[in-house]
Amino acid sequence: MFDIIICNGKIIDGTGSPWFYGDIAVKDNEIAAIGDLHQKEASEIIDAQGKVIAPGFIDIHSHSDDKFLKDIRAEGKLRQGVTTEVMGQCGNSIAPLQGPNRDIVVDELKKEGIKACWESFSEYFNLLQKRGLPVNVVGVVGHGTLRKQVMGYEARQATEQELSRMKEILASALNDGAFGMSSGLIYPPGSYADDHELIELLTIVSNYNGIYMTHMENEGDRLIDSLNNTIKVAESAGVKVQISHHKAVGRSNWGKVSKTLALVDKARQTGVDITMDQYPYTATSTGLVSLLPQEILEGGRRACLERLTRKEKREKLKKYLRESFEQDRKWSDILIARVKTNHNKDLEGRTISDIASDWKRDPEEVVMNILVEEELHCQMIAFSMSEDDVKKVMKSPYVMIGSDGSSLSTKGPLSEGRPHPRNFGTFPRVIGKYARDEKVLSLEEAIWKMTGFPATRLGLYNRGLLRPGFYADIVVFDQDKIKDMANFDNPCQYPVGIDEIFINGQRVLQKGRYNGSLPGQVLKAKSALK
Repeated sequence: MFDIIICNGKIIDGTGSPWFYGDIAVKDNEIAAIGDLHQKEASEIIDAQGKVIAPGFIDIHSHSDDKFLKDIRAEGKLRQGVTTEVMGQCGNSIAPLQGPNRDIVVDELKKEGIKACWESFSEYFNLLQKRGLPVNVVGVVGHGTLRKQVMGYEARQATEQELSRMKEILASALNDGAFGMSSGLIYPPGSYADDHELIELLTIVSNYNGIYMTHMENEGDRLIDSLNNTIKVAESAGVKVQISHHKAVGRSNWGKVSKTLALVDKARQTGVDITMDQYPYTATSTGLVSLLPQEILEGGRRACLERLTRKEKREKLKKYLRESFEQDRKWSDILIARVKTNHNKDLEGRTISDIASDWKRDPEEVVMNILVEEELHCQMIAFSMSEDDVKKVMKSPYVMIGSDGSSLSTKGPLSEGRPHPRNFGTFPRVIGKYARDEKVLSLEEAIWKMTGFPATRLGLYNRGLLRPGFYADIVVFDQDKIKDMANFDNPCQYPVGIDEIFINGQRVLQKGRYNGSLPGQVLKAKSALK
């Protein structure tokens, strides 16, 4: 007898193949059978008539690394149908912590309310598993984290000794089950690395059959050059590469994605194993500090804050910010998403131009003042992309879906600020807006980009599809009702239209309500040295 049979549903199996009607049986943590199971017995029968049965969604680009340490019932991704998150993105993971300057990372985590009681990736994994997880998690190693704890925030090339230490830490994490390495080449200290450093590290990743996920050094004026260099680096290291949150930022760069998609296609034809991911919005989100030039950030947080308080530096910065926004951006497109101090809470959800008008200050001074008062801890949302570009990228057969967001909640410690709605709405938005309403994709294509495609990319060959013997990560949703409710004015809203979710065979969402279960598992890479 089966534990559960989900019957009468429209099955979309995650391969991209056309849907078909059928039933799915779950036994223990696996899918036990698929087909006409009306004559079979189960402890529970769930009628999915009029609903879609799909594999659980895999968020290929997530920043939830510390969120499950703050609140284990972080529902934001789960309620979207996400059953697996891939963490450690954009060069920033919170493990391993084994370098001579690990205290730099430890102190940064402490400011976020996290006590770092681990050193190895394995110890971090064990902590997550011990506390409990609402979803499965996959980890990659942040290149910026490696560099930070070996070299600090020094803007220079790594010595051979320093590079050797980074390689040792990276190899240790890969041995512990990390799936690869990510880079954030726009963020210090990762932005200080040269190609030699990246290739040396990525050769280690390649030796473990891992993946390289990269936030490229530029997604605007130098987008094409950045992509070409990424392809060159990946080819030199012989590593499979994933371009993170692919887009063209800035009005003068809209339309460039036609060229980048052609470059990716050409690279694949020549044997470079390259793919991309994307979130379905026209606004980015990152730290307000990213508006500053790289040289101001050298040396880390304290050095940056010291420069921001010096009159001569402020005058130069003011000129830099004014010129950069005169070219291609508007201060009305920059929204404050989250601050740390109660003093500035009223700034959340407001644009820089609005705040400048209220404070009777130049926008450039407003930015610098906020950064000083918040000690750089300020998140922004920037409206900078074209809807036509979003659709064009989404159609590419080489693009999968990733939120570039974190597991948050509508209440508790993970509900602060006015975060990007992608944290609550990415996956239902693709299905409801882009597949059902606007027909940018077929429903089968949309599901494949969230399930079978990322699973295959990662080497999770027992997840991502509805197949007997695969882990029972399953989502049941109403194709006509599924909709993202989160928006930029009110982002902390869960989607509607998702009825049932199973993770590792355990029911976690029942008739649209989270039951508090924590069946998630830390998934470790099975690859060994070639």
